[in-house]
Amino acid sequence: MKAKIRTEIPCRSYLQLSVQAQTNAGAQRGSAMALIDWQRVEDLAAEIGADAVVEVVAMFLEETDGVIASMGACAPTTDDYHFLKGSALNLGLGDLAALCQVGEQETKGGLVNPLTLSAVMAIYPASKDALLDGIAARFGG
Repeated sequence: MKAKIRTEIPCRSYLQLSVQAQTNAGAQRGSAMALIDWQRVEDLAAEIGADAVVEVVAMFLEETDGVIASMGACAPTTDDYHFLKGSALNLGLGDLAALCQVGEQETKGGLVNPLTLSAVMAIYPASKDALLDGIAARFGG
């Protein structure tokens, strides 16, 4: 089944989420506070240890960088968005996860929304930078 490309904005709440996430990605680049739920990261560190968190983040970035590159090269799939959403939630990247949830629902319906993809592509590098900076500061990784 060939995916249709959606050009209209699906709903006001999506627009608000997308604009907020893009604003966070641009305005908060380098500031980990808006993009990362550090309590989630601290909880993960308590569960698996600080050294393991550094390893998990490294694996996360290796895998997600590949998925992001693939999504930029061709139409993203439901699996792409689902993988990113789950990974992002595990590491406290709530804004990224929320946008991926939107993309996942859209692609389940056979639609590829360039606005969603654009928002994910905008927030991912900001989230990545914030995560790396925060992990280095908190865990020396």
